[in-house]
Amino acid sequence: MYALMKILQNTCEKKTKKHSKGKDVPLSKRTLEDKSIFENVTSLVQNARDLGILKPPEISAQEWFENNSEARAAAKGVSYLAIDNATPSEFHNSSNHSAVMTFGSEMYVLPPQATFHLCDISNIVNLKGQKYDLIVLDPPWKNKSVRRQNRYETLCCESLMDLPIDDLSHPECLIVMWMTNNSKQLNYIKEVLFPKWKVFNPVSWHWVKITQGGNLVHPIDWHHKKPYENLMLGRVSKSERKTSSVKGIDQNKIILSIPSSIHSHKPPLIEILKPYIPENANCLEIFARYLLPNWTSLGNEIYEESIGIVKISVF
Repeated sequence: MYALMKILQNTCEKKTKKHSKGKDVPLSKRTLEDKSIFENVTSLVQNARDLGILKPPEISAQEWFENNSEARAAAKGVSYLAIDNATPSEFHNSSNHSAVMTFGSEMYVLPPQATFHLCDISNIVNLKGQKYDLIVLDPPWKNKSVRRQNRYETLCCESLMDLPIDDLSHPECLIVMWMTNNSKQLNYIKEVLFPKWKVFNPVSWHWVKITQGGNLVHPIDWHHKKPYENLMLGRVSKSERKTSSVKGIDQNKIILSIPSSIHSHKPPLIEILKPYIPENANCLEIFARYLLPNWTSLGNEIYEESIGIVKISVF
């Protein structure tokens, strides 16, 4: 379930005090950003409860501790499709139906009209000559959790500077970047990276994660980890002052959803982004972790979804 709501744009103020996990901090002492998110998520969740599309919020201590353990255990058994000499580097399903393909001893499902390049960004030249109306990027950002668990290789912001976004973009192409809550990273993307890509005046959205009962997965005040991640959106333009004829991007939307049990999987954005892109848009995802119908995906950590494990539970 995905819910959207436009929220008022607020200026963030720096936190002056760290709060311990789970501590009930008065709303007036939260940052303006956290306060706005919390108030609007509360309203959205109440609307969802009124419509009967959420489970009861009250759960036992044991249920909270187990935290949907069956789904999380199943997710641990899902591996990603790795590059080796026996695996093709490019996959394409030109039909209007899902296709089952066999590589080695495994069987895989490719969505209709899906193209997948199994490579890292050093091989983005594979897309040479292609132009897109929407480009979504979900880089493997450096963070303490990933470094501690050594789950996958990470990238720094500077590694993205030479991506040929301008060459891959139709006029007014919509760029969407997934980001963490690292303020240094946010500022670098907004002030250095996006201007390099000719993306000016970007806007921010928030993906807020809730449980099936509508509770935030982490307290909004918890200094260790926020219950939301960020997206920065903007359009490729030849001039910072250019007036676009395409519909503008709404400021500070909230995407409210129950996250996947598979680590780092983000909610699909196509339905949410439809008002901002042309009909039958040519869409690309870089650092893709799953495939979508009618999209081109490029990444080296696409998770294997063999016939036996296509159905994955959610948290």
